[in-house]
Amino acid sequence: GEIHHRGVKSSCPLNDIPYFNIIENCINDVMHTVLEGVIPYVMGAVLHAISQLCARVTVETINQRILQVFGTLIVDRYNKPCLLNKLLPAGAGMSPKQSAAKQWALFRYMPLLIGELIEGDEAIEYWELFLVLEEIVDILMASRFTDALLVYLSDRTETLLFLFKSRFPLLPIRPKLHFLLHAPRIIKKNGPMRLYWCMTYERKNGSVKLPSHTMRNFINPQQTISYRCQCATLNCLIQNKNNRSLVTVYSSGPISVCETIRNAINFELLSSLSCEMESVETADKVDINGTEYRKGTFVTVNHDEQGYLFGQIEFIICENLDEPFLFLSLYSTLEFDAKTHTYCIKRKADFSNQIVRVSHLLDHHPLDTVQHNARFHIRLKYRI
Repeated sequence: GEIHHRGVKSSCPLNDIPYFNIIENCINDVMHTVLEGVIPYVMGAVLHAISQLCARVTVETINQRILQVFGTLIVDRYNKPCLLNKLLPAGAGMSPKQSAAKQWALFRYMPLLIGELIEGDEAIEYWELFLVLEEIVDILMASRFTDALLVYLSDRTETLLFLFKSRFPLLPIRPKLHFLLHAPRIIKKNGPMRLYWCMTYERKNGSVKLPSHTMRNFINPQQTISYRCQCATLNCLIQNKNNRSLVTVYSSGPISVCETIRNAINFELLSSLSCEMESVETADKVDINGTEYRKGTFVTVNHDEQGYLFGQIEFIICENLDEPFLFLSLYSTLEFDAKTHTYCIKRKADFSNQIVRVSHLLDHHPLDTVQHNARFHIRLKYRI
């Protein structure tokens, strides 16, 4: 007969993959564990507790500020969260339930929405718990790690669980909260968690679900869905939309080369663009490798002892170049505002500009800026 031991009949085929073992390589999906698990569980409990202590923190106030802040955003405008119905008791999560992308956007901007409204020592203790979670999520979503950063992540996770249990002694430590303790080991073994999260597959599921709401085939709906998905895939192949290295330029036009542009031209650009040209081809919106860059958005240029150097896109130079250049107005970091978990920035004193390639940026993701209390605030997507 077949030989097996306690239900284990043979070695898993995945063990044949080089550098992978089904027992040693533990994988955890950060989208389901953190974005749809830990964040609504902890954020809902903290908001409900703070609303009982601070009269200014109400559902109406939060919803009003969601409309104000997300109404000015460019990059995160598609991830605008739904307005809250009510603040549920601790442990019941958030109402309404939202997609992972919207939940992440609401979580990242929540300190900017109500951070200044937190008053009183007891309310600040709950808010401290929330800010620790902000820091942990930023690290989990990072694209690069060091051993020191993983040690720091482990320490902050222990702090989070201690604060959570001390602030909410009656709430259990759910498995998804416990999984955070294993995140440093998982990252060290498998790399950044964003490389194997389920967000991409969930996005694909969304495009599959969309035709199911409009079709009239009630006998064999799978056939109609499969046919429409195949048609959509064929359309992408014909239009070369599956090419991730494709550069798409929108609404381009010539602009005269003024003294400001000449001063910002660097040696790298000289090989592709002549300073003697009277005009260059520019655009206000460009899609590079699937990432959209628009006029008015910010990018992270560099980092030094004084903090991050940001740049606001004035226009994109796409004059016969394989990779367009971004013409930036430079902004320096004033300080990191811990209460709102954002960087306060200002225009550099010399009003300098810089022209850079996207591949030479410190991080390729475009960012939004929010004007708050007469200051400009930038919220990074993750720790850089």
